[in-house]
Amino acid sequence: MATIGDVAREAGVSRSTASYALSGKRPISEEVRRRVLAAAEALAYTPNAGARALATARTKVLGLLAQFHDDEFAPAMLQYILGVTNTARDLGYDTLLVTEADGVRALRRITDSRMVDGVILMNIAQEDARLPILRAAPQPGALVGLPGDCSGLDVFDLDFEEAGRV
Repeated sequence: MATIGDVAREAGVSRSTASYALSGKRPISEEVRRRVLAAAEALAYTPNAGARALATARTKVLGLLAQFHDDEFAPAMLQYILGVTNTARDLGYDTLLVTEADGVRALRRITDSRMVDGVILMNIAQEDARLPILRAAPQPGALVGLPGDCSGLDVFDLDFEEAGRV
């Protein structure tokens, strides 16, 4: 696997110049930027996610917590999951799918460890034990489903009342 050092050597620049050219964090001449981008492409360079997370305090990963229940129609759940993951990818994020039955423990683990930049909870119960954890988490979160109390949370769900009326 190619490193930033390999890209820098191939482009004939320093590691910091290669890094700045790839990140856009500092002005770099267009000619140098082109050389660095060409070297990165030729070497099939992929930025190291751990190094990027250390440098930016961002993981570029969203946590998607989905609980599959026995009486659930799994293909319908997968449509929600695909929608979330495709949109995340379009915005430059990867998705960590967590299907652990103990959603409270899983949510606490991924938020406390700063493993993700944000969280999406699926299968929301009327009185969902995960919500206090999400409200206290340093990362933003959203719900797919409507709890009894959605104060302080972003929620999206189907409008079953309107669908029934129509």
